[in-house]
Amino acid sequence: MTDTRITLVDLLSDACIELFTGYEVMLTNNERLKNLDEVGINLIALIGLSESAFRASLTVCATPDLLTLSFPAPEESINEGDLQDWLGELANQLAGRFKNKVVPYGRKLELGVPTVIQGAHLKIDLPKSSEVTKHQFITEQGGVVELNLSTLINDQFVLLEPEKVVEAECLEEGEMLFF
Repeated sequence: MTDTRITLVDLLSDACIELFTGYEVMLTNNERLKNLDEVGINLIALIGLSESAFRASLTVCATPDLLTLSFPAPEESINEGDLQDWLGELANQLAGRFKNKVVPYGRKLELGVPTVIQGAHLKIDLPKSSEVTKHQFITEQGGVVELNLSTLINDQFVLLEPEKVVEAECLEEGEMLFF
């Protein structure tokens, strides 16, 4: 199960770096985790991921300057509500990228709807029954994004070798599924 968790965390990290690179924000892994209050984070986005043998909560926190830097509009036109919406959208895009990265391993995750919470002195307290991994990334400009993945993994949740999966069923970025 440890290898499964390591693979999932690596896939999530890759998805995060790729997502922000798409918005021309270069992230590097931050080995020395910073306190969220210290860096001025007052927004947290939460999104659920699940399938029959897997349950997870993904929280995404980012500094306002990182959100502004990645926002696809001129800085002078951005307000606080825009940053809240943008963090929710980034969490949704990140979860979607993560979902697509898991598909070649033979797993199909369902995504929830992201929820954004704003407040002071925010503390992420995820269920004690789950295993939580935390990653922080930083930009050269000092922006911070933190991911917390809280997972409950059943013994039936096995990641297959990607080359053994017949056909990956994932949408390309920007595609929509109609049903």
